[in-house]
Amino acid sequence: LGGGGKKPTNPVINKAYDAQWERMFQQLVKFKNEHGHTNVVQNSGELGMWVSTQRRYFHKKTWIRGMGMREDRKEKLDS
Repeated sequence: LGGGGKKPTNPVINKAYDAQWERMFQQLVKFKNEHGHTNVVQNSGELGMWVSTQRRYFHKKTWIRGMGMREDRKEKLDS
């Protein structure tokens, strides 16, 4: 859970997947408020790993076979 890529097809799992993504996004917002930036390093724990994954998915240009990032998430990360 937590990546930006392929979502499970089960609606219950989708809900958990979306909740996990939102939880991590809120941690990133908190980090930004505390540090003034979003340059979380990959080896700084769960948030660092999540941010690293989001960066990879964000820069994929298309959604092919579940890879890439949903537009709504790109917009949130850009905000």
